[in-house]
Amino acid sequence: MTAPIQRLLEKLPSPTDRLFVWLVPAVLALAALAFAVPWLRRVATEWRLRRNLQRLGTQTLRNVLFPDGMDGTVWIEQLSLTAGGILLLSLKRYPGLIYGAAAIDTWTQVINGRSYPFPNPLPSLHGDVVAVQALVPGTPVTGCVVFTRESEFPKGKPEGVWLLEELVEDQRADPREPSAALRDKWTRLREAAQTPAAAHRDQAPFGEPDKRPAGALSASILLLAAVLWLVWWLLVYPG
Repeated sequence: MTAPIQRLLEKLPSPTDRLFVWLVPAVLALAALAFAVPWLRRVATEWRLRRNLQRLGTQTLRNVLFPDGMDGTVWIEQLSLTAGGILLLSLKRYPGLIYGAAAIDTWTQVINGRSYPFPNPLPSLHGDVVAVQALVPGTPVTGCVVFTRESEFPKGKPEGVWLLEELVEDQRADPREPSAALRDKWTRLREAAQTPAAAHRDQAPFGEPDKRPAGALSASILLLAAVLWLVWWLLVYPG
């Protein structure tokens, strides 16, 4: 037994005191775990998401701006170079049940028994595709609205809407490499890409506040409290 632990035990005259001194940090550690698990699950989901996104195409551009042809810009979350052309992705992190159709202006997310409307993403996707096609005329540009595995479509997905895992499998079914002409067009796109404004960075799911910082901070505070409790008993509490 190490000297600090021996010193701590010597300060605790009864089994009740010894139980108390370990019970408090144990409770704090369990509370920290309760806060950390949802945050860790979110981190694992994001890691899996980025890994799948990297599997789409031989090269990718993420979070870039392109001119829209009308003295403005369009923000593209991801472009991938594939054997069939350029794949343009609009990623939606909306967990729960999703109800929508191509002709409906407002779609609905149902999560935890509550409904949240959000705009139909297909019209803006079409505008993004047109802007990218204008930069590489004659090159096939396919636009996809992509939802994560946490999304379900009870009434079916509209054309142009995919779950990420399904899209990855679809693209992996084509083992061909992009042609030299496609690679030249990809170089042109890469040279035209600009850095987006900070406001366009990844957002939390609609209706779901981003709990990652709060969860991590709460878990860290509780673990620190557990450590300080033990240090106080070891170094400060009179024997």
